[in-house]
Amino acid sequence: QWQRAFGGSSFDSAYSAGETSDRGFVVVGETTSRDFDFQGNLGQKDGFIIRLNAAGQLLWKIMVGGIENDGINHLEKVNNQFIGFGFSGSTFSGAKPNSSLPDFWMISFTESGTINYNKLWGGGDEDLARCGIPTKDGSFIVVGQSQSVDGDITSIRGNLDFWAIKVGIPLPAYVATFNANINTQQNIQLTWESTYETTVRNYNIGKSTNGTN
Repeated sequence: QWQRAFGGSSFDSAYSAGETSDRGFVVVGETTSRDFDFQGNLGQKDGFIIRLNAAGQLLWKIMVGGIENDGINHLEKVNNQFIGFGFSGSTFSGAKPNSSLPDFWMISFTESGTINYNKLWGGGDEDLARCGIPTKDGSFIVVGQSQSVDGDITSIRGNLDFWAIKVGIPLPAYVATFNANINTQQNIQLTWESTYETTVRNYNIGKSTNGTN
């Protein structure tokens, strides 16, 4: 029906896609290009998200990651958000890898390109997520490969192992910071910052008298 080419003068690869509510598409992958469609490269290798309409015309594109190697290998759509799985060795948006080598990467974003959630799992060596499959209980089984012997890796069989983990889907809100301080009126003042919120109406704050209940 149609065909389109996007990229730059270096290595560009699309690995997965999902359909949007207006019958367009979101395409994800990785790139090492720094020109043409991928100007503004963030690091060695970047993940990319491209939004197309139903005719395949480019609506917007964003680079995701940081100064190290990053890429998105698989995409799933859950409710009103897309969830990508891949690898990242970069520190950004509240997520920090165990080393400069890539970890399993889970990232969620909206159809408009707003990043909602960013999470990493792995160890001190290279860990690459290839796919994430939703389960009936609302979680994900994330599979890939690992060369780590530490961090989130609990056992090692050899040089390169198959690694599978089960993780929950992002919550409606992600609280990045939470602080409690005594103000000038000798009252406890609570402050927090959320990196994203979706379908959140309000927050309920609870107080413990013994630090447990």
